[in-house]
Amino acid sequence: MGLSWFHMKFRPSSRMLRSLSIATGVLVLGLLLAGAFSFRQGQEKKIEVFQGSACLPLSGELAGAGDAFRTGFVEGIASVPDSHFVWRWNFADNGSDPFLAQAWADSVGRSRAPDLLLAGLGSATEGLRVPRLESDSTKLSEGRNVFRTKSVPCFLLGDGTSGGENIWNIWPTTDRMRAHLLDLLREAKKPVVVVVAATGSWAEIVLSGLRDSLPGLVVLPHDLDNTRWDEETKRLWETKPQTVLFWDRPHEASALLAKPLAVGALRRAKLFVPEGTIYPGSLDVSVMAPVWQPASPPDSLQCRRLRDWGREVGASLVRATRLALADSLGDLLAGIRKLPPDSLARESWTQGWSPILTSRIPTPRSPQPDSGH
Repeated sequence: MGLSWFHMKFRPSSRMLRSLSIATGVLVLGLLLAGAFSFRQGQEKKIEVFQGSACLPLSGELAGAGDAFRTGFVEGIASVPDSHFVWRWNFADNGSDPFLAQAWADSVGRSRAPDLLLAGLGSATEGLRVPRLESDSTKLSEGRNVFRTKSVPCFLLGDGTSGGENIWNIWPTTDRMRAHLLDLLREAKKPVVVVVAATGSWAEIVLSGLRDSLPGLVVLPHDLDNTRWDEETKRLWETKPQTVLFWDRPHEASALLAKPLAVGALRRAKLFVPEGTIYPGSLDVSVMAPVWQPASPPDSLQCRRLRDWGREVGASLVRATRLALADSLGDLLAGIRKLPPDSLARESWTQGWSPILTSRIPTPRSPQPDSGH
């Protein structure tokens, strides 16, 4: 009887129950929102920001080539999104001038070292000395320290020597191209003639190593502003070559092949010409791609090749970053080195990545008449 009286006395009203229910709902909703916000913050904290600093020719004679590579590089990074990290890049202009490129290299990292450098391209990197920078940035992956103090790597889009330990070449070096040309010419029919631009790295490859490794090789050097080609044509007739390598730019190779007398000396020869060369359809030609050094200014075909290559390098960088984070490799360069050669456009070697070098027979077409006949 007493218990029944107690329940009757203190039975909660419907209004009290409704108020209690609302208060409980608000509390639960608040806890859910707080948890969601906390979870979102936790997710956002896992996104690491990688900083890159690049110096390319965005003005001057090589502006078209530099801009093409930059466009492709940015496209390549965007094509492989990742929820755990982002890359942010700052691009400086070296004006196609190696002195401005060196000034950038000397100044970069004075305030805070980036995670990666990128320097290019062609003659703008001639003699470039990339400083050894130490980065104190630490990257996390699932709560673990992944990147600690390390030497900042540099992507070098150049055609000189391999460089130091922190250099990762993203273009064929002098040594790599020399080896490729040796493979191309070692089994070629003799006599072999190389028509070479007598300047910088073009001549260095032929005169330092290639000539010594191929006994009987005939070298025909020419100036970049050559217009007559009389001496070269005379030597071709004297040599009667079976194989001719044009180791120069397309417009220079085209200039010699526009001479009817020179074409007459080449009718029995196998020719290797840079992509973009204009040649008579009656000749036996294989086209080499990509062109090792862009012309000044570069043509549309070279710019398209560099944009494609930039896209490949950008996408490969994201994959290498993902690999370094996932495997806790210790630094970014370790991920770059470990990235497998899983691309049809990129080959990997101990000191860099390169576009796959090809020597292809062009698609058959209607013969072009020899000029002057």
